[in-house]
Amino acid sequence: MNRTAAGRYARQLVRIAASRGRLGETILALRNAASFFESEDGRDARACLQSSRVPAAEREALLVELASALGLTDEARATVAAFARMRALGEFWAVARRAEAQADAEADPQRVEVRTARPVAPEALARVAAGIERMLGCKARLEVVEDADLMAGLVARAGNHVWDGSLAGKLARMREKVSGET
Repeated sequence: MNRTAAGRYARQLVRIAASRGRLGETILALRNAASFFESEDGRDARACLQSSRVPAAEREALLVELASALGLTDEARATVAAFARMRALGEFWAVARRAEAQADAEADPQRVEVRTARPVAPEALARVAAGIERMLGCKARLEVVEDADLMAGLVARAGNHVWDGSLAGKLARMREKVSGET
């Protein structure tokens, strides 16, 4: 499973668990499940859960037993079941780590400085925040600063990431493109 897919599963899982008020328990349950599937008994259980030779009813009974023994939340159990169906339980650690990082990011949003030429309407700022959060993969806390040096547009900076949507930035990119074509 690639990093992007693990991130998508983790983000969705964190959203669901947080909306149900069980984020902390679910992260702990994911860690328990990931550790278990790396153990000797866990590798055997993993093989059974992923095998098409084992009847579906037996796989489901094993999953119920594991959920009880490992203290899995409904969200963690559903994730284990989905990964078993995809025969990807060997990759479960990736999702557990990404979910933990996502939960940390949700608890502590990334600071993003947004420089604007003039005041920005709250609706437009909400769209900017949503786009930045999608690109960063975590919550963002925008700090808006009016910058008289900008003629139009905005520039956002989060750590090493910079998004330049200013008029000056667009003109500079056009200049580079034109000078590269000659």
